[in-house]
Amino acid sequence: MPYRVTVIGAVNVDICGKPSEKFVAHDSNVGSVSHTIGGVGFNVARNLSLLGAQVRFVAALGNDSYLPEIEAEAKRFSIDMSLCRRMESERNSVYLFVTDEHGDMLAAVNDMRINRHLNKDFFKPIINEISNCDAVVVDANLESETLLFLCENISVPIFADAVSANKVIRLMPCLSHLSVFKPNAIEAGVLCGFEINDYESAQMAAEHLVRVGGVGQIYITLGANGCVAYDGKNTVIKKPVSFEIINTAGAGDAFFSCCVIAKLSGKSLDESCEFALKGASCACQSEQAVNINIKTITEKE
Repeated sequence: MPYRVTVIGAVNVDICGKPSEKFVAHDSNVGSVSHTIGGVGFNVARNLSLLGAQVRFVAALGNDSYLPEIEAEAKRFSIDMSLCRRMESERNSVYLFVTDEHGDMLAAVNDMRINRHLNKDFFKPIINEISNCDAVVVDANLESETLLFLCENISVPIFADAVSANKVIRLMPCLSHLSVFKPNAIEAGVLCGFEINDYESAQMAAEHLVRVGGVGQIYITLGANGCVAYDGKNTVIKKPVSFEIINTAGAGDAFFSCCVIAKLSGKSLDESCEFALKGASCACQSEQAVNINIKTITEKE
């Protein structure tokens, strides 16, 4: 029977502008404009579904021209959206960014105000239904008060993604409720109050967040240098295998999704890190944030 996972977080419309030649500031650049459906929570939900989980996704949905595309994408991945909060007078969350001619981001603006409607009043009547699963995943796009309410009232293991350096602080009061927590080096550094620039400092941060913060299990991702994980007893430092990188946008979300499946399936910390790094490398080998081949690639010996 597949693991049942409820994911609570953001779904975004990602709009990208990429110039054809060297970017010229304060001018109109010839290039291409494209959009995809993304967001940390939705990326994780899609990856979990591809990895074999039965996924329910809870988000705030606006009533605009992007809504049919979001719903079609959820249907394509067999994701249950029945608990979403639908807002007739709101637009869906948008992440607008501009890259240079190589695809590296130059600037971005996010309009995620719709997520403020994912508040305690919305969750109170459905909290028991949300807990009717094997695990709940939350992302830090939710407000602090909402995250704490969920963590204090959900009765199954909770997994959290830090999302960004300026949003991770919202999870500070929730750390002791988390079964698994996945920040990157910058995000973990914000919580710990010191810079993480090597394996030693990452290990110090991991131990601090478990022993002082109360996190059950933590994975600190270090980009091309892999990850450091700690569970209160064991420390794992794992470097990724080398691979061709096409796009790093969804690597963290794929890594985290694999952490969820690894924990639910009883993998050791070392096995979990290896599995998660395979997921991240899989995402990097796709032009899209979610690689539909993640299950095949992560299961290879």
